[in-house]
Amino acid sequence: MSYDITIAAHRALTVDLVEAWAAERSCSVRREPDHLVVVPPSGKAPIEVWGPDPAEADDFEEALAAACLAPRWMVEVTTTATAPKATIAMLRNLARHLAEHTDGAAFDTRQDGLIWPRGVRKSTVAAGERQTSMLTLDWFVAPSRWARAAGELVDLLARLCPEALPTRYGEWEPPPHRFDREPFTRAVLDTELLWRATRPCFGGSAHPPHDGGRPVGRITLNFDGGLIRADDRWRDVVVDLFTAGARRFGAFFAAAQDEPGQVVSRNSIWSTTGFLSQRAEHILRGRDWQGLPPVPMWLSWYGDPYASLVSPGLVRLSEDPRSRADLPEVVPPAEPTYRHRPPFVDAHGSTVFEPAQPEDRAPHIPELES
Repeated sequence: MSYDITIAAHRALTVDLVEAWAAERSCSVRREPDHLVVVPPSGKAPIEVWGPDPAEADDFEEALAAACLAPRWMVEVTTTATAPKATIAMLRNLARHLAEHTDGAAFDTRQDGLIWPRGVRKSTVAAGERQTSMLTLDWFVAPSRWARAAGELVDLLARLCPEALPTRYGEWEPPPHRFDREPFTRAVLDTELLWRATRPCFGGSAHPPHDGGRPVGRITLNFDGGLIRADDRWRDVVVDLFTAGARRFGAFFAAAQDEPGQVVSRNSIWSTTGFLSQRAEHILRGRDWQGLPPVPMWLSWYGDPYASLVSPGLVRLSEDPRSRADLPEVVPPAEPTYRHRPPFVDAHGSTVFEPAQPEDRAPHIPELES
């Protein structure tokens, strides 16, 4: 039997990090072919450090995955179950040190709880109003896969981005219901919902398929683009969430768009006049699928049946989120793409955006249930 602590790390552990900690405590470190052995001054009950091994969020306990931004590595720190209390204390101190210095989190399997970090993840934000952008993730799901998507939603967010879980949800503003996992999951299945979330996520919405010409389900999350760009760990969280959601929902298409011209204060957001000329693409007409969008997206995901028509899986046009105007002009082939309607200025001087009309539908829309 052993006493084990698991670390989920964003950055890879280095031998130097372990050796520096050990030197401060008069411990010695022995390098084995596949792990490190930390020997206390007493020479008894050594501590072993295994890893780092490549990992992702699904490889960890939910609480541990949720506590680390974009986990990339797994480290195990262990000693014998009968080790003295002083060695157990050193084990926990070492695990906390390694987690803190690898932008990670540490989980004590014996006590079934986190030892680092304490409390919730926080984003440092300047007080008052500030300029930002709206980073929107959209997943589009065929009707036969909607039940699967609805069932996966909460688990996906809890593991990869608990900040995107609802604080309150409902069918109207302000959302009347406090979040509870089971009732929320049941409601997503057959009810159009919106929800509020926690910084850096503003909230989201879920729209089940309806009766129509080409009905599809849609799940949307909205993030503070300024905060995502300011920290590459959050950028990685968003990309991981986007790709994992596409796979787990069985999405035939997904898109991430960044809309500048926003002002935010206390996680509430509103648009400036600059937003009117740079709005995101509608993609759907109402709830009907019109085809692939004819404009660049920061992130795109092509699942079946579009994978064989365009490019399977993830397409990423830049490292960080960028607005459409700042992306390379990379769009899908013409056949599966609807015709774009550019914005125009009406008689009152207002900029008007129109979704694709029936006559703009893509020349070829494959069977989405394939």
